[in-house]
Amino acid sequence: VNLLKEICRENNFEFESVHFRGSQTGKEQIAKVFDVAVVIGIHGANLMNTMFLPPKAYLIEMFPFGFVHGMYINALGATLSYSSMMLEADPGPPPELANYKDVEDCVRKNAVCKVYYRSDHRVIPLTDNDLRRIDVEVRKAVEVVKPHVPKR
Repeated sequence: VNLLKEICRENNFEFESVHFRGSQTGKEQIAKVFDVAVVIGIHGANLMNTMFLPPKAYLIEMFPFGFVHGMYINALGATLSYSSMMLEADPGPPPELANYKDVEDCVRKNAVCKVYYRSDHRVIPLTDNDLRRIDVEVRKAVEVVKPHVPKR
């Protein structure tokens, strides 16, 4: 979070960390993203809110180790810019993995494997390399959206 705050401060952007936990109404969630320039988040249902981003916004989607999905790659058909990255910290294999040829096969064919890699309530650790890559991706996103952001 400090890294993101620093990048925002350097570029005269506002920063807000938002966690959608089901307590906000749909209208409140839309209001949170309606005028956002850059969103960075872990793959999951909460990124659906990016469909309400303004044109020319930028979505950076992070995938937990071992999980990739192409749902947002076309930026929900909108005029969004998009990039993705897989985080490096390996949570270890899911117990079901022994029944499949590899992680990809398990994730593709078994809902428990799929959920294991993406949607439980574990804290997903970030490696130093993850932080460096996030820094690069966010700075790239800021440069892309900067010409389209109204001056404060």
